[in-house]
Amino acid sequence: MNTRPKLLVSVRSAAEALAALRGGADLIDVKEPNNGPLGKAADDVIAAVIDAVAGRAPVSAAYGEWADGGVNAIIDPRLTFVKWGLAGYSGSVSKAYAEMARVSGGRAVLAIYADKDAGHTPENLQLLVLLKKHRPPAVLFDTHRKDGRPLTSHLDRDVMAFITRLRNRGRVAVALAGSLTTLEIPAVARLGPDWIAVRGAACEGGRTGTVTEQKVAELKRLIAESV
Repeated sequence: MNTRPKLLVSVRSAAEALAALRGGADLIDVKEPNNGPLGKAADDVIAAVIDAVAGRAPVSAAYGEWADGGVNAIIDPRLTFVKWGLAGYSGSVSKAYAEMARVSGGRAVLAIYADKDAGHTPENLQLLVLLKKHRPPAVLFDTHRKDGRPLTSHLDRDVMAFITRLRNRGRVAVALAGSLTTLEIPAVARLGPDWIAVRGAACEGGRTGTVTEQKVAELKRLIAESV
């Protein structure tokens, strides 16, 4: 039987972080949606969110695409996780992740884009080798194009089986994201991820709108009823 997934809510301000906490978010993630699928927020915004959360939940942050200069990132030491994607990157995935881990002090989460034509995505076998070699704290399955198509529209049986395999091994945590709405969340919850990650579904006004306590609380109830 699957355990109940936790809810990750991406926020772009301290005020949104507080609303997400009141609604029951389990993990607060900081990103700026206007800067891309893993758009990095300004350093002072990341710091303000961490201060507002004040240890009541773990905090992660998106740091964009590794090809855009991730190696030069300055990481707030209070972050639990740091996320990078591989869009635009053409080198060794294993080498890239080794550098991510070094820069982040072992907190690096690799984003795997399910819409494979939109960004550099390792094949399942390549990813398994990477996970065995580096043991990242988590991997994130997401979508690169924010065109309204949810993650579920990109998942074939092989990918779903792969996600289940990762989850059942228990060696790496799995987060699922990508334009997920209340329509997709029950099916995603039954895949058994550690986290379901949302932005738009937690907002009034969509992905670039504002996170509200009511929306987050609704998502928490939906996840609880789905597993």
